[in-house]
Amino acid sequence: MKDYESMVVLKPDLEEEQFEESLSKLENVIKKQGGEITNLEKWGLRDLAYEIQKYKQGNYILLHFQCEPKGIAPIERHYKLADPIIRFVTLNIRPGQIKKADEADSSPKEE
Repeated sequence: MKDYESMVVLKPDLEEEQFEESLSKLENVIKKQGGEITNLEKWGLRDLAYEIQKYKQGNYILLHFQCEPKGIAPIERHYKLADPIIRFVTLNIRPGQIKKADEADSSPKEE
């Protein structure tokens, strides 16, 4: 299995219940494809760089997961068809490239 990272932007006007339902569906689609979520971060409501579908903000979710390469197409198909998702990107991550937020803060800084 390979490591992947997906950044998913959901509509900003979702109620908490709809947001959690969408998140649950994302997790289920990955698991159905034999994937395993290693990290999930809810970034919350943030401004978009440009307007998408008349929205100026979006709810950001960052997913790190492991999956077979053949499982990516069905996952992205779900992203495209899911109504609450306004934008997404999935990247193949090399082993060891993923850093947790606390590890990134503790790295030595140059002066």
